[in-house]
Amino acid sequence: MVMIADLKYHENRFVDGVYRLSKTRDVVRKDGKPTTAALLEDSSGSVACFDWAVSSTDQCSHEGVYSCSMLAYRQGGKIFADLLYAKPYDGEEISTLAVMPFSALPYPNAVSDVQQLINECPIAALQRFMSSVFEDLEVALGFFTAPASKEHHHAFPGGLCR
Repeated sequence: MVMIADLKYHENRFVDGVYRLSKTRDVVRKDGKPTTAALLEDSSGSVACFDWAVSSTDQCSHEGVYSCSMLAYRQGGKIFADLLYAKPYDGEEISTLAVMPFSALPYPNAVSDVQQLINECPIAALQRFMSSVFEDLEVALGFFTAPASKEHHHAFPGGLCR
């Protein structure tokens, strides 16, 4: 799977992966043709996607985790993608941390820092427990977005993770 932050290394190439789809909306292209735009996210970043097949839009009307194929390209110094297909992901288990919405993270490397702490835990039972806690999306989002305290140390959104 290619992480979104690595799309810059895959310009003008087809890329497959599993990503969180959000902010789906109908737009009109510069040439006047209607199309669908969406935001694909993983823990490394987000990318705006356009020009995907009409057959995909019916399957992708709600946010969630999707198996996607796209063509990455650069426009005005920024990476975008043409989404060739997107279907609800139904494959083997995928880590919630891997598809954590980048927009929910308090800083760019938050997921990799947490994953490293879990991996370095010397107590196997505690390591398994921490991994299982972060497999619940609601709990993981809460951890990455909650303040550490109400009025003191790290009392800002994402402070708990910091």
